[in-house]
Amino acid sequence: MFRKDTLANGIRVVSETLPKSRSVSIGVWVKVGSRHEPAALGGVSHFIEHMFFKGTEKRTAKDIAIEMDSLGGEMNAFTSQEATTFYVKVLDEHLPKAIDLLADILLSSRFAPAEMEKERAATEARKQDAEYRDSRRIWSGLGKAGIVTGIGVGLAIIALLVSRTRAPRSIR
Repeated sequence: MFRKDTLANGIRVVSETLPKSRSVSIGVWVKVGSRHEPAALGGVSHFIEHMFFKGTEKRTAKDIAIEMDSLGGEMNAFTSQEATTFYVKVLDEHLPKAIDLLADILLSSRFAPAEMEKERAATEARKQDAEYRDSRRIWSGLGKAGIVTGIGVGLAIIALLVSRTRAPRSIR
Protein backbone atom coordinates (compact mmCIF):
# COMPACT_ATOMS: atom_id res chain seq x y z
CA MET A 1 0.00 0.00 0.00
CA PHE A 2 1.24 3.47 -0.89
CA ARG A 3 1.35 6.25 1.64
CA LYS A 4 1.38 9.96 0.78
CA ASP A 5 2.58 12.54 3.30
CA THR A 6 3.28 16.25 3.03
CA LEU A 7 6.15 17.61 5.09
CA ALA A 8 5.96 20.97 6.89
CA ASN A 9 8.00 22.57 4.07
CA GLY A 10 5.47 21.42 1.45
CA ILE A 11 7.49 18.54 0.03
CA ARG A 12 5.30 15.58 -0.80
CA VAL A 13 6.56 12.12 0.11
CA VAL A 14 5.10 8.99 -1.43
CA SER A 15 6.27 5.74 0.12
CA GLU A 16 5.57 2.05 0.04
CA THR A 17 6.82 -0.50 2.53
CA LEU A 18 7.69 -3.95 1.26
CA PRO A 19 8.41 -5.96 4.45
CA LYS A 20 10.46 -8.67 2.72
CA SER A 21 12.65 -6.29 0.73
CA ARG A 22 15.90 -4.74 1.93
CA SER A 23 16.32 -2.40 -1.02
CA VAL A 24 15.41 1.27 -0.87
CA SER A 25 14.73 3.66 -3.72
CA ILE A 26 14.60 7.40 -3.18
CA GLY A 27 13.59 9.76 -5.95
CA VAL A 28 13.18 13.48 -6.33
CA TRP A 29 10.80 14.64 -9.07
CA VAL A 30 11.33 18.25 -10.09
CA LYS A 31 8.22 19.50 -11.89
CA VAL A 32 10.18 20.94 -14.82
CA GLY A 33 10.61 19.05 -18.06
CA SER A 34 10.93 19.84 -21.74
CA ARG A 35 7.31 20.95 -21.98
CA HIS A 36 8.05 23.87 -19.64
CA GLU A 37 10.93 25.24 -21.71
CA PRO A 38 10.64 28.15 -24.11
CA ALA A 39 11.71 27.18 -27.63
CA ALA A 40 14.85 29.33 -27.38
CA LEU A 41 16.02 27.25 -24.42
CA GLY A 42 14.79 23.86 -25.60
CA GLY A 43 16.82 21.09 -23.99
CA VAL A 44 17.97 23.11 -20.99
CA SER A 45 16.28 20.82 -18.43
CA HIS A 46 18.13 17.80 -19.81
CA PHE A 47 21.38 19.78 -19.97
CA ILE A 48 21.04 20.88 -16.34
CA GLU A 49 20.13 17.33 -15.27
CA HIS A 50 23.51 16.15 -16.59
CA MET A 51 25.36 19.03 -14.93
CA PHE A 52 24.21 17.88 -11.47
CA PHE A 53 26.56 14.87 -11.80
CA LYS A 54 29.66 16.90 -12.75
CA GLY A 55 30.78 17.70 -9.22
CA THR A 56 29.73 19.48 -6.06
CA GLU A 57 31.42 21.65 -3.47
CA LYS A 58 32.42 18.46 -1.56
CA ARG A 59 32.82 15.86 -4.32
CA THR A 60 34.22 15.58 -7.82
CA ALA A 61 32.25 13.70 -10.48
CA LYS A 62 34.60 10.77 -9.92
CA ASP A 63 34.03 10.89 -6.15
CA ILE A 64 30.26 10.76 -6.70
CA ALA A 65 30.57 7.70 -8.94
CA ILE A 66 33.04 5.89 -6.68
CA GLU A 67 31.01 6.58 -3.54
CA MET A 68 27.79 5.25 -5.10
CA ASP A 69 29.60 2.23 -6.54
CA SER A 70 31.11 1.47 -3.12
CA LEU A 71 27.56 1.22 -1.77
CA GLY A 72 26.64 -1.26 -4.49
CA GLY A 73 23.85 1.06 -5.50
CA GLU A 74 22.63 3.04 -8.45
CA MET A 75 22.27 6.79 -8.85
CA ASN A 76 20.79 8.21 -12.01
CA ALA A 77 18.43 10.78 -13.46
CA PHE A 78 16.19 11.34 -16.44
CA THR A 79 14.29 14.17 -18.04
CA SER A 80 10.86 13.72 -19.58
CA GLN A 81 8.39 16.18 -20.99
CA GLU A 82 6.80 16.61 -17.56
CA ALA A 83 9.60 16.39 -14.99
CA THR A 84 13.26 15.89 -14.24
CA THR A 85 13.86 12.99 -11.87
CA PHE A 86 16.90 12.10 -9.76
CA TYR A 87 17.05 8.81 -7.88
CA VAL A 88 19.18 6.40 -5.87
CA LYS A 89 18.71 2.67 -5.21
CA VAL A 90 20.63 1.00 -2.38
CA LEU A 91 20.33 -1.59 0.38
CA ASP A 92 18.51 -0.21 3.40
CA GLU A 93 21.72 -0.10 5.48
CA HIS A 94 23.17 2.47 3.03
CA LEU A 95 20.18 4.82 3.05
CA PRO A 96 21.86 7.66 5.04
CA LYS A 97 24.86 7.75 2.67
CA ALA A 98 22.60 7.59 -0.39
CA ILE A 99 20.49 10.49 0.86
CA ASP A 100 23.66 12.48 1.56
CA LEU A 101 24.87 11.90 -2.01
CA LEU A 102 21.52 12.77 -3.56
CA ALA A 103 21.17 15.90 -1.42
CA ASP A 104 24.72 16.96 -2.26
CA ILE A 105 24.22 16.85 -6.03
CA LEU A 106 20.87 18.63 -5.78
CA LEU A 107 21.91 21.32 -3.33
CA SER A 108 25.64 21.87 -3.93
CA SER A 109 26.44 21.22 -7.60
CA ARG A 110 29.11 23.54 -9.00
CA PHE A 111 28.15 23.99 -12.69
CA ALA A 112 31.77 24.69 -13.59
CA PRO A 113 32.15 26.46 -16.96
CA ALA A 114 34.66 23.88 -18.26
CA GLU A 115 32.24 21.05 -17.43
CA MET A 116 29.41 22.93 -19.13
CA GLU A 117 31.47 23.12 -22.33
CA LYS A 118 32.15 19.35 -22.17
CA GLU A 119 28.43 18.70 -21.68
CA ARG A 120 27.55 20.89 -24.66
CA ALA A 121 29.85 18.74 -26.83
CA ALA A 122 28.40 15.51 -25.42
CA THR A 123 24.86 16.76 -26.06
CA GLU A 124 25.73 17.52 -29.67
CA ALA A 125 27.08 13.98 -30.07
CA ARG A 126 23.88 12.51 -28.59
CA LYS A 127 21.83 14.51 -31.07
CA GLN A 128 23.58 12.59 -33.86
CA ASP A 129 22.48 9.25 -32.42
CA ALA A 130 20.04 7.32 -34.63
CA GLU A 131 17.65 6.51 -31.77
CA TYR A 132 17.41 10.19 -30.90
CA ARG A 133 16.79 11.14 -34.54
CA ASP A 134 14.02 8.52 -34.82
CA SER A 135 12.22 9.77 -31.70
CA ARG A 136 12.59 13.35 -32.96
CA ARG A 137 10.94 12.34 -36.22
CA ILE A 138 7.95 10.95 -34.30
CA TRP A 139 7.55 14.08 -32.14
CA SER A 140 8.02 16.31 -35.17
CA GLY A 141 5.29 14.39 -37.00
CA LEU A 142 2.93 14.82 -34.06
CA GLY A 143 3.69 18.54 -34.09
CA LYS A 144 3.09 18.84 -37.84
CA ALA A 145 -0.20 16.98 -37.43
CA GLY A 146 -1.29 19.60 -34.90
CA ILE A 147 -1.46 17.12 -32.04
CA VAL A 148 1.24 18.69 -29.85
CA THR A 149 1.56 22.25 -31.13
CA GLY A 150 2.27 25.28 -29.02
CA ILE A 151 3.59 23.31 -26.06
CA GLY A 152 7.00 21.99 -25.12
CA VAL A 153 5.85 18.38 -25.43
CA GLY A 154 6.36 18.73 -29.18
CA LEU A 155 9.97 19.74 -28.66
CA ALA A 156 12.80 17.27 -28.16
CA ILE A 157 14.15 16.89 -24.65
CA ILE A 158 17.64 17.67 -25.98
CA ALA A 159 16.30 19.79 -28.85
CA LEU A 160 18.68 22.69 -28.87
CA LEU A 161 22.01 23.21 -27.27
CA VAL A 162 22.09 26.05 -24.82
CA SER A 163 24.04 28.64 -26.72
CA ARG A 164 26.02 31.40 -25.14
CA THR A 165 23.94 34.01 -26.95
CA ARG A 166 20.51 32.70 -25.94
CA ALA A 167 21.12 31.30 -22.48
CA PRO A 168 20.57 33.40 -19.40
CA ARG A 169 23.91 34.59 -18.02
CA SER A 170 23.43 32.41 -14.92
CA ILE A 171 23.71 29.17 -16.96
CA ARG A 172 26.28 30.20 -19.58
